[in-house]
Amino acid sequence: FRRKVQEWQDAGLLSPTQADAIFSYEKDRKSGKFGRGLVWVGLFAILVGVLSIIASHWYSIPAGVKIGAHLILNIAVAVVAWKAARDGRDLVREGATLALFALTLTIMVLIGQVFQLDGSFTGLTALWMVATLPFMAFFGRERLTAIPWMIALLATITVAMSEHVYKLPEFWQMCFITAVGTYL
Repeated sequence: FRRKVQEWQDAGLLSPTQADAIFSYEKDRKSGKFGRGLVWVGLFAILVGVLSIIASHWYSIPAGVKIGAHLILNIAVAVVAWKAARDGRDLVREGATLALFALTLTIMVLIGQVFQLDGSFTGLTALWMVATLPFMAFFGRERLTAIPWMIALLATITVAMSEHVYKLPEFWQMCFITAVGTYL
């Protein structure tokens, strides 16, 4: 870095005061990165510890607390996506949208577990896709959200076909699979 700035200064592209200003700016910008990195590693370790404690006592936690905490988490992520969209922070918006897409599936699974609901995997994934479509369409504008959504859609169609196509006569199975495959 210093060599490159010195080359620019020697070529007359920078004055000595500009070179000094660049050096001081870069020195100030780089300071504290190691400390911030250690803080993030520490926070990650604490988060993993808390999640491990929760996981080891999962069946002791009351159902209302599980669902309530998950609902609060979903709402918080939705608010982050909304604020990021309002402020023009595209990467944060996309990440929060993807997180809400995944968290919506996990809260549906949690509700099914808590209330011992008897449903099919097709019903779950179809409801998940329908419930998240408006949010994904409004906030998801990049590949970061489009690719997982499309993979989930294709998986939902595949699961639905595997659960229902076998009931049809063989000729209609072939027609249905060909038509859906062509459409996709």
